Amino acid sequence: EFIQKKYFVIMGGLMLILVGVLVGSLESKDPCHDEIKQIDFLDHVQLPYIYSKTEEYDLGLWAFHNTNQTALFLYPVECGGFRNRAQRSVFVDFKYGVLTPYSISFSQEWFSRVKALNPERTQYSHKTFYRDFISDYNNLSEERIRRLDEIYKLDYAVFHKTKNLTFPVVYENGEFIVYDL
Repeated sequence: EFIQKKYFVIMGGLMLILVGVLVGSLESKDPCHDEIKQIDFLDHVQLPYIYSKTEEYDLGLWAFHNTNQTALFLYPVECGGFRNRAQRSVFVDFKYGVLTPYSISFSQEWFSRVKALNPERTQYSHKTFYRDFISDYNNLSEERIRRLDEIYKLDYAVFHKTKNLTFPVVYENGEFIVYDL
């Protein structure tokens, strides 16, 4: 029975790799990576201890090795791999919003953090939510970041390198910049 289970695990893994190779020929507009690129199967499926080597991966490694385990990151809301690689908490992201049906208290806290990014936004539409969520994050002002830090005790803010702020820079790579709050 053990040998059968092991066989099925190995065959399942091989099937995943085969699907990844087949899917690899498709194009993706993943906002966390290059504008248009080939899909990297490992960017979309997380296998234990196997990661695609990207700028986000490098950032996660830096955070894992250079920040306190209890650090709280303000992080681009559309990027979902950081939490796993860095083993650090993020303020809010889109990926964990899918957990809201399982806990009323979690959903209330998650949505309060979504709203905290842009308190001026009074309406949310399911048709534009993802785009609005990303826009609210990308348009955070230094004043708003300071206010979020006062309320939530943030440690770091991560943005795509196009965002220039006056906070001290503690890490940057080709795609991301990390500010010490």
